[in-house]
Amino acid sequence: MMKKKPYLPYVMAATMAVGSAGYLAGCSGGSGGIVNPLRTVQAAQTTPIGNGVGRGFVTLRGTVPVSLGFTLTPGALTGLPAGPAPAQFLVALPPEASQYTPFQLIGIAYFTASTPPGLGNVPAHFSPLILINQPQAADPPNFERELAPVAPAELAKDHVYVDQFVPGLGASYDDPAQPQRKPNWNSTGQNYFYYDGHMNGYGLGATIPFLESKATRTDAIKQPQLYPKPGYYAFRHSVSYNSTTNLYTVELTDFRYEDASHSITVN
Repeated sequence: MMKKKPYLPYVMAATMAVGSAGYLAGCSGGSGGIVNPLRTVQAAQTTPIGNGVGRGFVTLRGTVPVSLGFTLTPGALTGLPAGPAPAQFLVALPPEASQYTPFQLIGIAYFTASTPPGLGNVPAHFSPLILINQPQAADPPNFERELAPVAPAELAKDHVYVDQFVPGLGASYDDPAQPQRKPNWNSTGQNYFYYDGHMNGYGLGATIPFLESKATRTDAIKQPQLYPKPGYYAFRHSVSYNSTTNLYTVELTDFRYEDASHSITVN
């Protein structure tokens, strides 16, 4: 039986008003012959984070997602809480995100530097969750829905439960080969969250020193055999800095459609 060790005291509203979307870029019929040009749609509102802000977005080619995630202004890396409890932020996605992908919203936890057992010195870092479902009411003391067993076909390749979960969101399954499972992690990372035995989203991560270095790192996302429902799922993740916009970007990329033959139906 899984141990009931909370990952963090995550507090999220059960619903979030996403609001209307604003366009960063877009083209119409007079596009000089370009068919289905890229357009990036960002959430109408920003989320204060530290001394800066975060903002969700989705990039589409027609109705096909190309990337989905959030941007951070440089100020978001400073002025963050220094207490032992993680700070938590909700970042809205535009309506187009849930219209064309399974993903509805982003929750970000900020952790101060720590020394987890067996993992050495871990710098301060952001741990975003890109979620399929809205946060659910926690069910203590047993957290049966968070810790429900996952069928082997639904479990991403090489991922194992790491004795961590978030009430109302699910259990964390990590690939031991990912950087965040290595001692003295100081880059980016990725894992999966499962709730009620089904995939509930991607966990990403980036340390503050890595972001401050303005480096870029991208990596493949290992896949399950079965997905919770038909739709576009990401096969890569990326963290980067754009010197023109002066923004950091944390995103899912390389979206591919998985049809009903590779999915189950989860309401």
